[in-house]
Amino acid sequence: MSFLPPKPDAGSHAPDALRAHTREIAAAVRVVMQGGLNAVLDVELGTGTSTEVRDDRLTFSGAGLFDPLDATAAADLAGGGVYVAQSDRLNRRWVITHPAGPAGRRFRLLVIG
Repeated sequence: MSFLPPKPDAGSHAPDALRAHTREIAAAVRVVMQGGLNAVLDVELGTGTSTEVRDDRLTFSGAGLFDPLDATAAADLAGGGVYVAQSDRLNRRWVITHPAGPAGRRFRLLVIG
């Protein structure tokens, strides 16, 4: 896939505010195309069997990808016990179900949607 960003100027006939807005959009698209999505959360699991995460990017229809940051988190994920049930997905709040274990198990959570 190739990407050609919008021209840096909307044209000399456009008002200054429109040209500035066009440049802001082009800059944002360029960041996204270079992998700079603002879609990653750091999550630390508690000792119980669920951990609540709150963030404005969490939605009912969103999807999450867990990336373990330590060996214990990796073992929990490999065991199939780390997930967010559909009923635990609310806007701005998800409840992650996971095995009981030591505090401090860390993940990066990629949220799309």
